[in-house]
Amino acid sequence: CFALLVCFVCALVVASAAVSLRERQEENTALEKQRNVLIAVGLASEDEILTREELLERSETIHQVVVDLGTGEELPSIDPRTFEQEKFVEVSNSSEAVPNAAQVKRVPHRVLVYQLLDDRGEIRLLILPVEGAGLWSTLRGFVALDADLDTIRGITFYEHKETPGLGGEVDNPRWKTLWQGRK
Repeated sequence: CFALLVCFVCALVVASAAVSLRERQEENTALEKQRNVLIAVGLASEDEILTREELLERSETIHQVVVDLGTGEELPSIDPRTFEQEKFVEVSNSSEAVPNAAQVKRVPHRVLVYQLLDDRGEIRLLILPVEGAGLWSTLRGFVALDADLDTIRGITFYEHKETPGLGGEVDNPRWKTLWQGRK
């Protein structure tokens, strides 16, 4: 009876903590994504620890916009701060139904992209979300492209559950530098 009471009290404490900290967890997740955007464009390094204020200050020149992948047009009516890309994914078993060169079967038709703007408001870098199946999980990250939209400036991953041996190599700085300058 005593063990049951202890289990109930512990479960109550853990559940209360999870519910009360949910908003903070979501904010920290968004800040971690923003940090990875900064890493992809070279405005932060992997080992650099940034405060919330530093993250926001460095991100001032990065503009967020939701884009329709079918038309390539910006969708100003959708707020990038509340946009959830997972709700706009189309899945198909036919490569003909998903028109893309890589024949990817799971493609979002609307995505949140980031634009690093110069002093004149023109795009210097375009930061695109990337995701793909790993051995144990889906990997999610960002690839930064130069203004020519043909040259990779940087790549980083913010979410995966791969093992350190092989799949975890996506976190290896030496592997990431192999992508810089690739067409």
